[in-house]
Amino acid sequence: MPNQQTAPIPIDLARDELLASIDAIEGIETVDLDQACGRIAAETITSTIDLPRTHNAAVDGYGVDKDPRGNVLANEEDYKTSREGVFAAGDMRRGQSLVVWAIREGRQAAHAVDTYLMGSSSLPA
Repeated sequence: MPNQQTAPIPIDLARDELLASIDAIEGIETVDLDQACGRIAAETITSTIDLPRTHNAAVDGYGVDKDPRGNVLANEEDYKTSREGVFAAGDMRRGQSLVVWAIREGRQAAHAVDTYLMGSSSLPA
């Protein structure tokens, strides 16, 4: 049964609870879209219909502002988007770029999210 605490729990306990709730599937499983709710895709999902990425992006459901290229608008100070509690970094924010930029922004965004959630952060910025 998932932990119902509102206080932070140790990462090992969180991992164990998450893994205990997963029904792993070996191999490839094909399901209709209406049956896909609640599943986590471990592989890239591609559409057979050629749509522009901004009309087929996973982030579209969050209603965040985007730049003219379809990247999520988020500032470089705390990586906040136009929606409260939604952050973006790396390729999502700047478009396809060098992996070192994505790693750097990922670390900085983790610090910003930790600060947002906890009020402060001990993570490196």
